[in-house]
Amino acid sequence: MEKEFFLLGKEPVATVVHLLGEKSLKADNMDLWVWKENDTYEYTVKFAYKILKDDAQGDVVALYKSFWRIKAQPSSLFTAWRVMEDKIATKANLERSGINLGSNICCLCEEDEETTSRLFCACRSAWLVWSKCYEWVGLASTNHWEPKKHFINFKLSGINEVVNQISDCVWIAVVEEVWKHRNKKFLKMVG
Repeated sequence: MEKEFFLLGKEPVATVVHLLGEKSLKADNMDLWVWKENDTYEYTVKFAYKILKDDAQGDVVALYKSFWRIKAQPSSLFTAWRVMEDKIATKANLERSGINLGSNICCLCEEDEETTSRLFCACRSAWLVWSKCYEWVGLASTNHWEPKKHFINFKLSGINEVVNQISDCVWIAVVEEVWKHRNKKFLKMVG
C-alpha cells in the first residue's frame, strides 16, 4: 500500500480523500448502479445491444441513402453495393457457399486468397489502380482494406458536394472495372 501511495503521489490521493469526505454513506441506503439509457434505470444486455445496433444501422442507412442517389449506371451501383456488403462472387465467397474451384488464389495478383477486401483493396494490382486515382486527384491517402470504409474515405474533405459526387462515381467505376478485369482473367484461367 505504501508503494502504491508513493507511486500515485500525494496530490491525487488528497483529491480523492477530499471528494470522498464530502459524501456521506448511509447504512440504510442501497448501493446500486444506475443505467440512464432507459426509463427503468436498469441495465440489460438486450437494451445495450439495441443502442449499439441502432447506432450502427443509422450509419449504414445514411451511407446507403446517399449511395443510391449517386448518378451512375444501376448495374455498376449494384456491383459496388455487393462489394461493400461482401456479397460478390469472389473465390473465398464461392468456397464458403460450397463451390470448390480448386484454387482460391487471387486472379489479379496470384499471391493470396481472393476475398472481397483483398481483391478490391489490398491486392497489389488494385492498390496500383487506387494509387493512380489518388495521384490523379492530387490526394495522399492510405487505402482501407475494407471496401465500405474505403468508399467512405474516398471523398475529398473540404470540397463541395458536387466534387464528392464525382469521386463517388470514380470509386464505383474503378470497382466495376476491377471486377470486369478479374472476371476476364478468371475465365481465361478456367477456360
